[in-house]
Amino acid sequence: MVFSRARVILFCSVLLTSVLLMLSISLLAIAPERIGHRTWNKHYTLYIEEGDGAEQLVRQLADSGKFQGVVSRYTTEISFNTFAGFSSIPVNRIPSRLDSLDPRFDPYMRRIPMLFSVESDGPWEVAYLRADTNVVSIYLYLRRVCRQTALRWRLIDFDPLGTTIRVLIWVVYLVVVARLSSNAPVRLAVLLASLPWLVLVALSDFSALLAFFLLVPAWLHLFELLREHWYDRSLFGRPESVLLVSRPIVALAVAVGLGILVRVPKPIGGLLLSMAGTVPATALLYCLINIQDSSRAHQPFRAQPILKRFRLRRTSIFPAISPYVLLALIVLCSYPLLRLAAGLSGPSVEAIRMQPIGDKRASLSWSSLTALDKYTNPDGIPNLADYLTHRAYQECLIFGRPYEFPTMGERILVSEYRIDEGNGRVHKTFRVVKQFKESWLNETVKASLPGSEARLLADQGFAGTVEMTAAADPAVRYGISGIAILLFLFQFLVPRHFNLTASVLYATKNLTLRRH
Repeated sequence: MVFSRARVILFCSVLLTSVLLMLSISLLAIAPERIGHRTWNKHYTLYIEEGDGAEQLVRQLADSGKFQGVVSRYTTEISFNTFAGFSSIPVNRIPSRLDSLDPRFDPYMRRIPMLFSVESDGPWEVAYLRADTNVVSIYLYLRRVCRQTALRWRLIDFDPLGTTIRVLIWVVYLVVVARLSSNAPVRLAVLLASLPWLVLVALSDFSALLAFFLLVPAWLHLFELLREHWYDRSLFGRPESVLLVSRPIVALAVAVGLGILVRVPKPIGGLLLSMAGTVPATALLYCLINIQDSSRAHQPFRAQPILKRFRLRRTSIFPAISPYVLLALIVLCSYPLLRLAAGLSGPSVEAIRMQPIGDKRASLSWSSLTALDKYTNPDGIPNLADYLTHRAYQECLIFGRPYEFPTMGERILVSEYRIDEGNGRVHKTFRVVKQFKESWLNETVKASLPGSEARLLADQGFAGTVEMTAAADPAVRYGISGIAILLFLFQFLVPRHFNLTASVLYATKNLTLRRH
């Protein structure tokens, strides 16, 4: 069976389009940390209004099997020494189980309830949900479960109104950019190259939208250049490397670099995601150009200018620059719109976050936790160093060890006495019953199970204090990025639409054509 050239091209076009669609949908299956930033690594933060049904709702979430662990005052158990072993009780039952004067009721156990309550616009019960599912699925599940109760609730890591506005800004920006091209294949290529960013913009933060603002104009000019050279068959026939020295290629590289500097999309990398969309879209553009050629019986005559950069003089530049001005307005208004959406969602609440004391990329070690212990606030929310201090104190309580962070190599000694059979004298010796080594730190951290406060603190991967901070990111963080995007947009505008005036053009013509 012989297939026509048009059918083969059409099949390739459909196949490439399906690849981009599958790439977009596959982003939903990626771990949440690889797309956006959660308040707590590997955990979603849920605020529940304090009330009679709060405990029942939290236990229902813990028993649902939807989450790997639920860290809350009702489900998280804390251990203490009973002098015959260790006993574990939920955090909310600590005051009823231990007297305030009991030496086992250490400072960590007194302060741990602060990790599960927020008074801002509250009071709120705080639960940390450990899950690797995307935030949309988690939000829809919580909405279905919490609808059965009359309690207010908030998922701090997801704002549905803000997500909707980001997607609308994504669509409007893409439509305006598409108007800059009068060719349907180029528009379709830009649309498909942008498609994988839809999920990223929806599920990530405002930084992903900034990177998208940078990339789309570069894609447009890149595809326009490719179409021009494919159309006149000069893509591979010209001796000079036209694609390497062209402005759109340089602009695309600059945009990708700036997108990575804006720190989106996190570990996926702006470069990888851009290539994943650009390469199939470029191949699709080539197929669409071949379809256009196949639909014509004869190749139409196409006029080529004698001058390389010949352009018609415009009497007014405003119609030409209006799309760029509109794009600039969209960029400038996008962040205020998102802040307005956050205000319409309800009063802003503070979030409990971990703040690193040093390099966030540094792994947990004895030295970093020792430094963290120096930053401990005796009246604040406990951190991982406080937890290790609590464990060391409870393990060595019967030996009278004070409540303090253990030092590397510290030994707990007990006195022993033996009688010398030769002279009958009593000799005092010491026996090591406990030694705090690196293995003790690793075993203590690894022994914490999902659903415990120790696992919540250790999953962050760095040593940091736990503090109450603003839930929204400051506007100053995006100021420089917005300026970079505006400059990037207008670097396409000035060379294309600002031509010589009639008087300057007349003087130049007379100067070059007069006889010498």
